[in-house]
Amino acid sequence: MSLLDVTIENFQSDHTLSYDVFRNPYHIPLIRSHLTKSLGVLFEDVRDEVCTSFSEVIPLTENWTKIIALPALMNIVCQTSNRVYVGLPTCRNSDYRDLNVQFTIDLVKAAAMLNLMPRFCRPLAARFLTNVPASIARGVAHLRPVIEERYQRMGESGKQWNEKPSDFLMWLMEAATGPERDVTALVVRIITMNFATIHATAMSFAHALYRLAANPQYIKPLREEVEMVIEEQGWTKSALPRMRRLDSFLRECQRYDSISQISMTRKAKTNFQFSDGTSIPAGTFVSAAAMAVHHDGQLYPDPDEFNPWSPGRFFAGMQLKVMFAHLVTTYDIKMEREGVIPDSLDFEFQHIPSPTAEVLFRRRRT
Repeated sequence: MSLLDVTIENFQSDHTLSYDVFRNPYHIPLIRSHLTKSLGVLFEDVRDEVCTSFSEVIPLTENWTKIIALPALMNIVCQTSNRVYVGLPTCRNSDYRDLNVQFTIDLVKAAAMLNLMPRFCRPLAARFLTNVPASIARGVAHLRPVIEERYQRMGESGKQWNEKPSDFLMWLMEAATGPERDVTALVVRIITMNFATIHATAMSFAHALYRLAANPQYIKPLREEVEMVIEEQGWTKSALPRMRRLDSFLRECQRYDSISQISMTRKAKTNFQFSDGTSIPAGTFVSAAAMAVHHDGQLYPDPDEFNPWSPGRFFAGMQLKVMFAHLVTTYDIKMEREGVIPDSLDFEFQHIPSPTAEVLFRRRRT
């Protein structure tokens, strides 16, 4: 059962991105080792970028201000993620942010078109009929000066480079060998990381934000817990696990409004038979029915009731918690019509929070 084959086929990655991004996924061990192990060290940077991006995208105003939530959250997630991926000042460049937010849309459109075409047409169609090559070139324009300067410093200072950046781009550069050291190859890895991060994290946050804004009675207990923990431990990674209400609220939001109705999609590489006799022919796609499981009355009492206090993962989990903790302690939030949660969009298997819904924000008063 192959996840790699699913990814390559769904996103036509050998034509849209680079054959080697998934055939040689050397960035995956770096996520598991360098990124995950560095979360404590990186926490202060993530927290700083959360505060900065929120203040830019959702200004602190004295009166209620309407913000179209999902696009705003995508910009916040992109800027915060890229503080860790490529560092300052690139993460705050508005054109670089727009590129990464738009790239996911361009890639999904390109893959959908290519999957409808005969195989022999796909290489030329990917090059001339999609926005993906232009997006990669745009990413190269932003990151080439950064990468070339770092290569120069690596050559001059070697292991004595005391001020070496501690971000994902630097880890990629140190681990890359052969053609993977090329600037374009490194840029494709970075925008692929953004593709995997921005929309999923922003949509999860939007579902939670809509739920909170429509039910402001949840704000006070969340705010009290965050402030109590921060008073005792400060804004630190070790403080996050103690925010149990926050964790419970976000987990319930992800149960109730999963961003996909299926999960764990795999492609059978050979004929396969499960222990109960179910046969899966080679080439078949198989998924777990995530939404159905999350709303199964045999597994959850009152599965269609939202209960945020019924009893979170690595970088994305830390990012979501820091963003939500900042949100509830800095802003007052509400929907224009109390208790009304914007309708989500269901497209294929995706469960997408409303892309046009407005949320009211103002500087916190209580």
